[in-house]
Amino acid sequence: MKIIQHTETLKNTIITVGTFDGVHRGHQAIIKKLLNKAKHLKLNDLAITFNLHPRLVVQPGYNLKLLTTPDEKIQILEKLHVNHIYFLPFDKNMANLDAEDFVRKILLEKFDIKHLIVGFDHRFGKNRQAGYQELTLLGQKYGFTVEKVDPIIYNGEKISSSRIRKLISDGKIKQANELLGYNYFATGKVITGKGIGRKINFPTANILVHKLKLLPKFGVYAVKVHTDDFSGIGVLNYGIRPTISTDAQPVLEVHILDFNQDIYNQPIKIEFIDRIRDEKKFASINELQAQIRKDIETTRKTSELKHFTKNKTT
Repeated sequence: MKIIQHTETLKNTIITVGTFDGVHRGHQAIIKKLLNKAKHLKLNDLAITFNLHPRLVVQPGYNLKLLTTPDEKIQILEKLHVNHIYFLPFDKNMANLDAEDFVRKILLEKFDIKHLIVGFDHRFGKNRQAGYQELTLLGQKYGFTVEKVDPIIYNGEKISSSRIRKLISDGKIKQANELLGYNYFATGKVITGKGIGRKINFPTANILVHKLKLLPKFGVYAVKVHTDDFSGIGVLNYGIRPTISTDAQPVLEVHILDFNQDIYNQPIKIEFIDRIRDEKKFASINELQAQIRKDIETTRKTSELKHFTKNKTT
């Protein structure tokens, strides 16, 4: 996959434009349509997304957490076999750009658009002025066609990024994964912690993630763990560790099962498989240790993890 730079252009394109936060099953339907149409029409497929979520620019005080960071979005789109992606620099000037100017300056002059595919509720331009009908008229004016993709319905409701954010915030990881079409994941770097886990015989890798990354409700989770040369399973805790710490700063840490390598400062990827329990304060370290042993046993018995091969190179 090629990431188009701001100074580059691309000819003969079929384009989709969207925030694509999470690249969930609804977004994947759009991408599938994009790729199939590009192959049929012999055009260059291009996904245009944003370097910043538009809401962070339009509503700067809004407390928005992301399902996917830009790097994570690239990973998913690459797995979907998108050939070209462009991160549109989104700032106040872009937010105030008229829809017709956006079509002319970006879609036509920069990317020589021939066909545009949008989601059923996609709108862009100043004050979200252009939806499918307005885009169709602009296409007729400037010589490209426009196609709309219907929503994906799951359990009677359309799949949306906001619906998935709510599920993850509530700790409903399995339901969120159903809507995403893959296991929700977080990428980051292993950093030095306080060594508390090692002191109680359950060493953990502390993980630093993007400041805007959405993490699930405080609690304990069964996870898959990937480093550069290892894949395995683990028990992850996200929270303030009330039994062993007086620090109210939340910590994301994972105890990797059957693993004793030094991975400090290395990149790490965590796939959330299932929620085991709430975080709680135990009466003693012994009680905490007993519970962690139970959490490990629960993780080993989790259906998706039972046969997951450890030490598998990713």
